[in-house]
Amino acid sequence: MSLGAVSRAIKGRWQIVLPGVYATFNGPLSDIHRLRAAVLYAGPGSLITGAMACQPCKLEYGPDPDGRIAVLVDSRRQRANVAFARL
Repeated sequence: MSLGAVSRAIKGRWQIVLPGVYATFNGPLSDIHRLRAAVLYAGPGSLITGAMACQPCKLEYGPDPDGRIAVLVDSRRQRANVAFARL
């Protein structure tokens, strides 16, 4: 999308979740939305790890102590920790 199209969409119902990642709705994000956003931000080949990796499989888990989602990232990608994503 062009920058103008994204700007108009954000003024409507979209929200910025992480840099370059948008939700097409307003309101709170569920855990699955946060998981997907973290992987999209981290890029191709990234994987959720730690306690949050159990959730999509319906396994019981305890939340990570700091509440952040741990993501494994390809060493060739340059991504920094941001918001709720720990890369």
